[in-house]
Amino acid sequence: MSRRGFFIFDRTGIDRMFPWRSGVVSQAGLSLAGSPMSQQHNLGFRFLQLAAAEPDRPAIVAGSVRISHGQMRQIVILMALHMQRLGIGPTSTVALRTDDLTVLLGSILASSLLGNAWIFDADILAEFPALRITHRLRTDERPQADSHLIDESWTHPPEGFTGPPRFPGYRDAADVFMISRSSGTTGTPKLVALGHRTVHDRVASYAAFFPKPGIGLAGLFPLHAPAMLARCLAALFHKGRIVASRDPQDWLDEEVGLVFGSPSQLAQVLGDTILPRKLRMVFSSGGKLSDAQVRHLFRSFEQVVSGYGSTEANNVLSNHKSIAPDGQVTTRTVLRGARLEIVDDADQPVPPGTEGIVRIRNGWLAQGYMGSPEAEAKAFRGGWFYPGDLGMWTQAGEFVVTGRQNDQFNLGGVKLNAMLLDFALVEVPGIDEAICFMVPRPGQPDRLTAFVRFSPGADQPEVLSRARIALLRLGGTGAVPERFFPVDSIPRNANGKPDRKACLTLLETVKRRRRSGAAPSPG
Repeated sequence: MSRRGFFIFDRTGIDRMFPWRSGVVSQAGLSLAGSPMSQQHNLGFRFLQLAAAEPDRPAIVAGSVRISHGQMRQIVILMALHMQRLGIGPTSTVALRTDDLTVLLGSILASSLLGNAWIFDADILAEFPALRITHRLRTDERPQADSHLIDESWTHPPEGFTGPPRFPGYRDAADVFMISRSSGTTGTPKLVALGHRTVHDRVASYAAFFPKPGIGLAGLFPLHAPAMLARCLAALFHKGRIVASRDPQDWLDEEVGLVFGSPSQLAQVLGDTILPRKLRMVFSSGGKLSDAQVRHLFRSFEQVVSGYGSTEANNVLSNHKSIAPDGQVTTRTVLRGARLEIVDDADQPVPPGTEGIVRIRNGWLAQGYMGSPEAEAKAFRGGWFYPGDLGMWTQAGEFVVTGRQNDQFNLGGVKLNAMLLDFALVEVPGIDEAICFMVPRPGQPDRLTAFVRFSPGADQPEVLSRARIALLRLGGTGAVPERFFPVDSIPRNANGKPDRKACLTLLETVKRRRRSGAAPSPG
């Protein structure tokens, strides 16, 4: 692999490096069109100001490689200059394909300087052919029609550039800035549009996670996941640093203060490991932490927190876990600048302890769904966002998600939420992850099926026996899956949430493996 580029990261760390040329763009002379007040929600310009004030502060750490805030500032300016040379500006929509963390973050901040809309170019564009993309950028050498390769030339100013850099910024703080994919309330993929002000304010809202300068962030989500991008940008914005490693030893060596991932990712990376020294905080989202996992995490972290949110509403609240003297796990729910209500079908609030429909209001809701007026009208109503979740406030003031409105299974005449079945299985000792789904059968009722990831060394037949009893107590015989299949991982989307549609595809793979003579699945 001889092609040179910026720092190219894979999922576990740094893969290759291109020598950085320092000092190619002066710290002085940068300007944006309009007054500073007219661009007060320009995330890119704000980062450049912060980085210029403390250029030597670490921004990205990957093993022996260190990228300072000053170098990251240079990367952002250079990317903006080259994007500007391509004609990118406030009326453009840029799609990026990369596995390079610096290019990913640099392109977002450069897009803020130029005022264009930004989207990560993965399978998302194939799902939305009507989305108008004006420019495609990439770092990989895979042929892609009408795309521009980010190569060695991007590590210095464009040919003929004399400076000083001058960027237009956004025309209006409400202009679309970042576009993300969401399944929303119906399970149908939709595009979520976030304006410059919304992204800026979301990033600013993460200040509580970076109470002092220099806190390291280690994330386990894919780089392009909205939840991951928001926290990486927040680390840069709040004088933190991103530790690009999934190795707990690196977290210890770099004194990481915040580890972020889904329950399944944390279980896979940490396993039964207990760190020799406690780190400050682990923050989990995209699923429910079992009490057993909470207890285990407290052996390696001073604080264990789970979050609730969505691409449309950002992180809404934090559930701070603790262990009572009797060993029971307790939860304290803290809302993060938001209102969260549980209402009935008539939008009337229901009392604590009663399940109802979740609705959210805060200052940084998405503007809506692009090109999906019916879905937007259903999910965004009267200043509230309805994520499609069912939940309740307990008498003790804890917020609990109990299921999804569109995830109801009719099991022998008993309606149960799929998420409740998942939760019941995960609470069984010996099961680390589980997901239940329905398998269509022509001319017969759909078959309830479950994928299960067992704990290492678990007695699978005994664990499944206990699992069947737990589900029987929950919803009767209809709540017990006809088949259980052991898997290495549960299908999830980029934000770590269960993907039941993908289960059908995985099921065919599992069946083919069994037919080919692989180890049989219990059940």
